[in-house]
Amino acid sequence: MLEFNQKYVSEQFDPLADMAWRPQKDDEEQLWKPLAKRLVAGPRNAKELDEIKSSYFGEKRASKQHIVVQQFDQMERQLVALHSAACEVMRCSDNLPGDLKLQAVKIILSAYFRVLQVGILLSSSIAEKPVVQWYNLHFVNQIKDTETDKEKRVLNVVVSLPAAIMRKGTEEFGSKKLGEVFKLLGNSTELHGFVRVLNFACLIRSKPKDWFKAASHAIASTGRNEFYLATMLSVAFKQFNEEVNTTSEREEIKRLIAVIKAKRDLGKQNPGSKDINDFTKRLDKINFFEKNTGDSGGS
Repeated sequence: MLEFNQKYVSEQFDPLADMAWRPQKDDEEQLWKPLAKRLVAGPRNAKELDEIKSSYFGEKRASKQHIVVQQFDQMERQLVALHSAACEVMRCSDNLPGDLKLQAVKIILSAYFRVLQVGILLSSSIAEKPVVQWYNLHFVNQIKDTETDKEKRVLNVVVSLPAAIMRKGTEEFGSKKLGEVFKLLGNSTELHGFVRVLNFACLIRSKPKDWFKAASHAIASTGRNEFYLATMLSVAFKQFNEEVNTTSEREEIKRLIAVIKAKRDLGKQNPGSKDINDFTKRLDKINFFEKNTGDSGGS
């Protein structure tokens, strides 16, 4: 991963990290222009990556013979294989020392971020094809054919990727065995952007003791206008609507949703307990939790 960071794509490359919560559709142009600029500026070696992408999508089949493509091919295969192996090891790890387990979880979360980066870099190809395969990754395009604007199609792909990758990541990696690690990371300030939200998703799925406090800290650490706060809302709704939870767990997830909505709707970075209690009651009164999925937030 370090070699990949240094040669191809910086670990800081996250065009969505400073992107705003998605506005109304008629304002999408405000999102696309700065996002497109970040996409162009992100890779360390854009020329090499363009050559690599073209070799996989049939534009220049002969380029597969180029050494740069062969080197990237080997590195990417190793990353995918090692990530898969590491996930399997952690699912079976009962007796690892705490510091080693913490280090391994952070690396695996970062590797899922690599999948997001690959998806973003391939977003223009994904927007045009029904399925794009990148080693054992399959990106399925579900955009309606009626959307003909290329920029909007690419934007829809980019903003949909985090929720899709988090869904896969939590299913593969959100183990109760690792709940205490997710809680520790949730209470810290060392995670940012997509990795913070993925840890949040794993945390509210694994639900270790006092998980609600750590999840609240992760929400408090995310700006009220950030795109990734919208993604947290989508994650919380998925947990509420699709996973098996006890009655008390459902109430705590409802409260997390209310915290996010209150941050957004009341214009407060950290709403107080009274605000949250009042807001939860208001949402309950209009059956908000049963009628919504959170997808309107931009994921």
